Amino acid sequence: MSQLQNFRDQFPLLEQQVNGKPLIYFDNGATTQKPSSVIAASGQFYQSQNANVHRASHAISTRATQAFEETRRQVQAFIGAQYSHEVIWTSGTTHAINLIAQCWALENLTAGDEIIISVAEHHANIVPWQVVAEQTGARLVAVGLTDKGIVDLADFETCLTHRTKLVAVNHIANVTGMINPIEAIIARAKEVGAKTLIDGAQAIAHLPINVTELDCDFYVFSAHKMYGPTGLGVLYAKQALLMQMKPYQYGGEMIKTVSLKTGTVFNELPFKFEAGTPNIVGVVAFAKAIELIKDNFDFIHQQDAALSQYLFDKLTDTDGVELVFSRQADIPLYAFVVNNHHNQDVSSYLDSQGIAIRAGHHCAMPLMESLHMNGCLRVSLAPYNTMAEIDIFIDKLTVFIKGETDSCLDTGSGNELATSIRSESMEMNEIIERFTQAKSWDQKHREIMLLGKSFERMDKTLRSAQSLISGCESQAWLVAIKQGETFYFYADSDAKIVRGLLRITLAAYQHKTAAQIQAFDINAYFEKLGLLSHLSPSRGNGLLAIVEKIKALALS
Repeated sequence: MSQLQNFRDQFPLLEQQVNGKPLIYFDNGATTQKPSSVIAASGQFYQSQNANVHRASHAISTRATQAFEETRRQVQAFIGAQYSHEVIWTSGTTHAINLIAQCWALENLTAGDEIIISVAEHHANIVPWQVVAEQTGARLVAVGLTDKGIVDLADFETCLTHRTKLVAVNHIANVTGMINPIEAIIARAKEVGAKTLIDGAQAIAHLPINVTELDCDFYVFSAHKMYGPTGLGVLYAKQALLMQMKPYQYGGEMIKTVSLKTGTVFNELPFKFEAGTPNIVGVVAFAKAIELIKDNFDFIHQQDAALSQYLFDKLTDTDGVELVFSRQADIPLYAFVVNNHHNQDVSSYLDSQGIAIRAGHHCAMPLMESLHMNGCLRVSLAPYNTMAEIDIFIDKLTVFIKGETDSCLDTGSGNELATSIRSESMEMNEIIERFTQAKSWDQKHREIMLLGKSFERMDKTLRSAQSLISGCESQAWLVAIKQGETFYFYADSDAKIVRGLLRITLAAYQHKTAAQIQAFDINAYFEKLGLLSHLSPSRGNGLLAIVEKIKALALS
């Protein structure tokens, strides 16, 4: 058995089918899959070790505490920290950054101080600093990227001044896939006395990390992006800083003594920042994820490099695909767009083929704004992915781009849906009939896309802030015209799949009175069509947002 197959076999979720097709999971930048060892460790803890940690004196609590603290020591070694108490458990990278904002930044920044970030930061490494700046009078400064997708050191040098007190940048951005020159950034920040925070969420599963050698002040990451459990993260901070910082959450393990007469004394490190009962099972299971990476260290890095090269070559050779950054990425993560196609249409088609990728702004709206983009597609691979999966992905993407999907949209009734749509007079029952005949999600998806393709577009003058549907994943607009006692609705979206969903929804409400609109059981309608169980949560919420907009317009 090859090392790749042996590694892949440890991830049971990869063996399932999605929409009748073998799953190809290319959304590892959002979260990685979990190996059997992590899954088993979670169950085993609850079966044999379940107890709270540290305080109890009984045997089970002792075993739980030992396993809990052993994982902390494993993390210390994994990232090269000097002391285990420099490792603070959090709920994730976002929590870790917010802890730094609350416990260090608010106590140390004043009016006129500056915080440097890059335009490619995740929202979790932007918004806390915006809030800190508002509360302290500090100024937030964003450094641009080079055309290769890394932090522009020349721009950084221009922005770095004696007023800079914190530099918070990612090790690898979740859109670029490129390693930032953090060693140079950390060294220059030190020269002006600034602290450094490195967001390692995208780097931790791909690179060897040694925080002592980096000499950064803070390093943060999440377990779920490195094959570990969700709801668990790590804040590394230098001991001296942690000693100075005050906690911002209170209760439980972070307390040493409490007296109504003399007050409260906080616990020692690291417990001072770990209020309440921690994610014990997550921590214990996380040890297995760390072991997996350590045991497969060379394979992971070799596979990363091979996948990145192969995926880059395939994407650049695919007509109609434009990479956001034209250079080969340092990890197998690429952002791209497909010419003349909406991102949501591409991702929804691939989903119907069992291929999971991501579409949208990727929690990086400032980067999208700087690139003059509304969003893009992203594929992010892990070492359990294969070249064969890349080939299937490229084949399906090519089919979509060439429009070959339109030639196979008939579901076997002998009548193409395009000819059955009679302008705006299509009855709701016709839609139900078509979707009843479409047994698989692949077929239902085709019906939605044909509905969207034939949907008459709205006059662009009607697209406004007032007609925009709030809560819809892609931009969509809706207006109502009252004709006597009944309503007629116009709607539009740049995404075909959203237009198809609009067409389906409007068919249920056209030429109804306000009372009929409010009384109509839309969930039963969607259930008949078999939609909600297949749509992503965000797109399902968007569908419900369309309904709420219709109801609101009818009432007003």
